[in-house]
Amino acid sequence: MNRNFLTDAELAAMDLPLAMRAAACFSGLTDREIISRMGWEPRNGYRLLAPHDDYWPSVPSLPRLCRVLGNDVLPRWLAIKSRVDMALPCRELTPEALLGELGDLFGRTGEVARRGQRSLEDGLITVDDIVDVIQDENTEDMEKMAAMAPSEKPYLKTSPWDLAKHRILWLLALMLSATITGRIITGFEELLAQAVVLTAFIPMLMDTGGNCGSQASVTVIRGISLDEIEFSDLLRVIWKEIRVAVLCAAVLSAANFVKLLLVDKMIFGNPITMTVAAVICLTLIVTVFAAKLVGCTLPLLAKKIGFDPAVMASPFISTIVDAISLIIYFRFASLLLGI
Repeated sequence: MNRNFLTDAELAAMDLPLAMRAAACFSGLTDREIISRMGWEPRNGYRLLAPHDDYWPSVPSLPRLCRVLGNDVLPRWLAIKSRVDMALPCRELTPEALLGELGDLFGRTGEVARRGQRSLEDGLITVDDIVDVIQDENTEDMEKMAAMAPSEKPYLKTSPWDLAKHRILWLLALMLSATITGRIITGFEELLAQAVVLTAFIPMLMDTGGNCGSQASVTVIRGISLDEIEFSDLLRVIWKEIRVAVLCAAVLSAANFVKLLLVDKMIFGNPITMTVAAVICLTLIVTVFAAKLVGCTLPLLAKKIGFDPAVMASPFISTIVDAISLIIYFRFASLLLGI
């Protein structure tokens, strides 16, 4: 890195947006190239690189940004701005004081940050209060993902009546939604009567689909909560989950095919033919694909229309995927078994 771009005096006179702009200019890269190499969303990236815009890169991304820019403008600016006047007495940096130092360093960070700093300084809130809020938010998301209404009290201090009240509405909704799967099975009674062996594999197919959908949804919900995934990333997320589905479906179907012929047929003596095994394995493959797509898209769609993505977690997605897997199963059976 070259240290002759700007003098210390010039850097000291800059605020962070101007230092960012200077570092970008001396990099020899266009804004588009910087944004692409950093993996930023274009609208966020241009805000980061625009002078006098109250929008800063996250601290963990600064080292990588410096490597991408290929100069030491930002590290030198940080070092200059962080220097403490030697004439001032040394003092212990408490969490409150550290927050104040960071507030001075990064300047205009928005009204929310300034209010938070003043509240800490005035003793209106403490660091423990902030930790409690974070824990409460995480607990609320976990409860929503488990199909429960959020509770304001700790578990041991919540009465059985309150716990049941928080859970029963969701349980009723999910129970009633299971009527759909029951109706699908009823619609194919004649098919099941002619191939009773198919009935034994319905739970396995439904559970596998629900598990695949839950894995995808939890991963996407986590990315949304960390601001790593936005609705504009929908196609990228779908493409990634398709590739994941290819790998998972290949392994699961191959293992299931071997299990059907060796365990179910040879050991348990079930009447498994090659055609029946093909129906089950093909259903498994398509179910995995469908479950991954449903699991990754529903949270993003919920976020787009203003719902909490955590609601689109395991129980809700499992109900949808169960219905899809049954329809796929019976369609393959009708097609391949000719019944």
